[in-house]
Amino acid sequence: MMQPMMQPMVMVQQTKNTGSTKIVLIIVITVGILVIGAVVLSGILYVWASSLAESVEEGGPLNTYMVEDSMSSISAGDTDELVKLSFLSWNQDLNWVFLEIDLNVEENGESRAYRCLPDQSQECFIQESRSDDYWKGDEIIFLQENGADICSDECIVSVLVNYKGRPISGDTGSFTII
Repeated sequence: MMQPMMQPMVMVQQTKNTGSTKIVLIIVITVGILVIGAVVLSGILYVWASSLAESVEEGGPLNTYMVEDSMSSISAGDTDELVKLSFLSWNQDLNWVFLEIDLNVEENGESRAYRCLPDQSQECFIQESRSDDYWKGDEIIFLQENGADICSDECIVSVLVNYKGRPISGDTGSFTII
């Protein structure tokens, strides 16, 4: 006699839907939402911080300059040293390509403005202590006449310095040179 063959059997057991599985599901969903929120927030903060860093750079260097009488005698000649400029503080060397130095002169009731450059192409010449492409933090420069009698007697002068079109902090007040 043949024995009956046993049939494989699959038993499915239903679990009871308890409150603890619902709590676990809620916790998993909440953690997932918090992780996604943290990623999105970090991206927003990164973009915001980057834009702040760019605006600081666009604001220009944090250099501060000082203007003084050059202490050389003023004459009716056309090569006199007029003023001396140096940095009180600096955070970056300034490239001459982006640097503008304007000398404003008042003499005998007449006012004139001069753009000073280091390449001797203007009436006001910038004499560097070392000729290179930068006004460096430890460098003293002089503004001097270059073929023009800018100041032949007592003059009132002021200096304005701009870098990449923005003013640099420094002595902008007028003073008399003799």
